[in-house]
Amino acid sequence: MARASERGEGKVGCVIGLIILAIALWVGIKFIPVRVAVASLQDFVEETAQKAGLLREGSQEGDTREKQIIYLITRKADEERLPVKADNIEVRVNNQRCIIVVKYRVTIDFGFYKYDWNVEHNVDRILF
Repeated sequence: MARASERGEGKVGCVIGLIILAIALWVGIKFIPVRVAVASLQDFVEETAQKAGLLREGSQEGDTREKQIIYLITRKADEERLPVKADNIEVRVNNQRCIIVVKYRVTIDFGFYKYDWNVEHNVDRILF
């Protein structure tokens, strides 16, 4: 004999599933654009390191390749709306190698939780 309360209805399970789905969508909406911006900056840092040998010392005193690279990276970070400042960038360029290290923290606000994501881009390229 089947009990009257066992009719196969799972209203509570459905509601919990929908709540979990809504939370997952909200997290994705907040996190994915930031992740794309970070990946875009990573690609740009790699391209910049690869092309560092093409940069020339500036005509102004103190305008070095390192300063040019820092300027390019901070400009790209501003375009991507990432909190990267010149102090967060370490650049070493010599005749053989270009080493770029970018460290910064991105805060993602989910409304119910703030996540601090520590991002670090390390690029080491041989110059030709």
